[in-house]
Amino acid sequence: MFDHRPLPCASWNGSFDLGRLVPAADRVAYGGVVPAFLMQVASVTENYVLYDGACPACSRYIAASGLAGNRDIALIDARTNRALVAEHANAGRLIDDGMVVVIDGVIHYGADATRKIGEIGRPAGPAQRILLWIVGKAPWANALYPALAASRRGLLRLLGRSLINP
Repeated sequence: MFDHRPLPCASWNGSFDLGRLVPAADRVAYGGVVPAFLMQVASVTENYVLYDGACPACSRYIAASGLAGNRDIALIDARTNRALVAEHANAGRLIDDGMVVVIDGVIHYGADATRKIGEIGRPAGPAQRILLWIVGKAPWANALYPALAASRRGLLRLLGRSLINP
């Protein structure tokens, strides 16, 4: 059985500066604890994944990617980082329609974000590798993404959870 709790993540301070994430003193993580690897890199990295930590499908995809163990990429729960969500929404990237991945200053959104996660992810086993390939790297992944986003909205509705976008 899967654990559907969101992964621990750094909080955003409201500034959308791709050159740095929130300084360690300003970060508050899910559950009040910032993992040590985030404490070391969040202030110097421009790499992050912005995802819905309350969505079981999103959380499982991120968990399957193996990115939680990557010291160079911060995982940011969109539900606890409204300012960052608003910055992306103002740029036309609604988090309810797709994840956001920023790597080396390049912004990936929606199907492109899941493709990027598939490329940079380090899945632990064959099932995780297959999931990343099906959702992110398979030839049909771009065509599949709108159905996955709609299914996510339906799943949240079934679970009684709200959407994120302001």
